[in-house]
Amino acid sequence: MTNEEAINVLHRMRHYANAFTDVSEALRIAISALERDRWISVEDDLPFIHDDGYSSDVYVTDGTDITKSQLFRSWDGITDWGYTGIGKITHWRYTIPLPEPPKEGKP
Repeated sequence: MTNEEAINVLHRMRHYANAFTDVSEALRIAISALERDRWISVEDDLPFIHDDGYSSDVYVTDGTDITKSQLFRSWDGITDWGYTGIGKITHWRYTIPLPEPPKEGKP
């Protein structure tokens, strides 16, 4: 099953689980995690650009290579990717946040 198929199934399940608040909330969290963990076409959407003119770090691909970059808005309002060293960027995705490091002596 692909992530897209799982997202669709979970959306349908959530419709029926609304009477069970905890289950509905767990499904909402799972859907959100799956949606964050996918490639987004640059034709469909672009990363959010913050007030400082830069997006958060994202992974980008040209369909062959993957690297990390940021989208930025120049003084004249044009948006572009920072230097990536790869071909034309076709898709991007948010970097997966790392969990907090374990406390000393605990896994």
